[in-house]
Amino acid sequence: KERREREMESRLRDLTAQQGLAAAMRYQADHKLLSQFHRLPGLPSSFAGLDNYTGADMSLRFEDWLGEPETSPQYLANFHATMERKLGM
Repeated sequence: KERREREMESRLRDLTAQQGLAAAMRYQADHKLLSQFHRLPGLPSSFAGLDNYTGADMSLRFEDWLGEPETSPQYLANFHATMERKLGM
């Protein structure tokens, strides 16, 4: 399993043991809700709310240091072409 899945299972187990089943169910519902927000087609979603909720925003990742490929000028040119094609322009 992935690391995030194991962390979520562990967090759910801990919540159930410490605060009861209702807290674990609320955590799952909030997690599912926050993972559904997306941007326009062609733009990657950052899921800032989900990262904040799960605490993932407190760690420094590779993309944070060197930049994400999706923010490069070449990617943005492809985004414009994708949207023009989608809109029939």
